[in-house]
Amino acid sequence: MTDKCASAVYFDGSCPLCRAEIAHYKGQVGADAISFVDVSKPDADLPTGLTREQAMARFHVRDDKGELVSGARAFVSVWRALPRW
Repeated sequence: MTDKCASAVYFDGSCPLCRAEIAHYKGQVGADAISFVDVSKPDADLPTGLTREQAMARFHVRDDKGELVSGARAFVSVWRALPRW
């Protein structure tokens, strides 16, 4: 398994469950090193190769090496960035 950590998290802020989970992550030690991007906002700054539709449909993370990952790999990347996890 890779030791890459999240540098940007792309989440659906219109989803109550997503908002709650991101709020929890934001409150953790180490979260200040992560950029949290609410992709439900029309002016959200998305990385090249990620459409708004893709970002709304699935959890995505840009890791500290610049790689865009989604799903379980994205969650692992966030957890590695937060020391308590």
